[in-house]
Amino acid sequence: WSSVVVFPEDELFAALRNLTRRVASMGALGFAGLFFLAFVLMRRMVRPIEWITLRADQIASGDLIGSMSSLDAVEQTAARLTTREYSLLARSFISMTRSLNALIGQVRESGVQVSETSAEIAASARQLEVTAAEQAASTHEASATSQEISKRSQTLAATMKEVAEVAANTAD
Repeated sequence: WSSVVVFPEDELFAALRNLTRRVASMGALGFAGLFFLAFVLMRRMVRPIEWITLRADQIASGDLIGSMSSLDAVEQTAARLTTREYSLLARSFISMTRSLNALIGQVRESGVQVSETSAEIAASARQLEVTAAEQAASTHEASATSQEISKRSQTLAATMKEVAEVAANTAD
């Protein structure tokens, strides 16, 4: 004797199909979770670099003051960074920005000093020009006086000569 058990195919493979659906759903959820976790970690790693890049572009465009105003936020962000390299990069960027700001301040002070010195030199040159003009006028006046003295001396010499001749004629 033999016995045959007949099951409908749907009933027989229903548990297997159900298990396959569960495994596929769990795989899809696991892959989505893994993708989300990778995205979050990637953003966490890239965000500090993006921020520093934005500040570097801001400095490169000449807006050092705007960049300086946000350095406190950068320091707070750098303190929270867990990756040592990012933290060091952020701190180095902050130090570089502050040094650049100090250097620009020194350049501005030097520019002011150069302007003040230039103004003093210009004032001295004007004073020297006035003094030279006064000295030239004095020299001209002294020359005119010398010529007048020379003329009077010649006139006096001629008069003395005449007096000497008259005295010599009278004595004779």
